[in-house]
Amino acid sequence: MKIVVDRMKCIGAAPCVVIAARTFQLDAEGKAEVIDVDRKQQTVEESSGVVTVHNDAREIVIEAARSCPTNAISLFEDDGTRIV
Repeated sequence: MKIVVDRMKCIGAAPCVVIAARTFQLDAEGKAEVIDVDRKQQTVEESSGVVTVHNDAREIVIEAARSCPTNAISLFEDDGTRIV
């Protein structure tokens, strides 16, 4: 699964962090970003781009993306098919 976080849409409400805390965190600006599998903080460019994630269970990541009040999180299958 690939995740795209649109930082322009993100308001930092953080339901994604509450639901999928091993996949999402808030950065210094209070915007959602993806945590990589080694739990390293990513740069703004990486966080805004496409990231392959294996931290939380697939269903949890999907629930987290759907919980975003501004639809700032998009999910895609590896073949590019949009999930959320």
